[in-house]
Amino acid sequence: MLNGEVFSAGDLFELQMYTVNNGADVIRQVYIILDVFGSYWFWPSWTPFPPAIDYDLRDIRHGISQTEEIIAFTVPDGVSPVAGIVFWGGMLKPNTAILWGRVARVEFGFEF
Repeated sequence: MLNGEVFSAGDLFELQMYTVNNGADVIRQVYIILDVFGSYWFWPSWTPFPPAIDYDLRDIRHGISQTEEIIAFTVPDGVSPVAGIVFWGGMLKPNTAILWGRVARVEFGFEF
């Protein structure tokens, strides 16, 4: 979740991850990817791709709903206007390519 779609200098930019688990306790690989016009960075280390893919291994408990801050900053002066930057997020069962839940997508941009 983003707290907006278009950001200007001085705005708070905040990305949060909302997780709900109504099933059994599970361990999942959490992927959050920043896509800037086909260049990719993987959270939590913001590793660029290529060469690496990064993820966070999570123990997600039954009955837990939580919101977690992934990134937050105040947009600085002098940011060039841009639109169409995307965050992707998803969870996989460890050591598989099996998706757990839905893939999330949020798009945003910066203006003067």
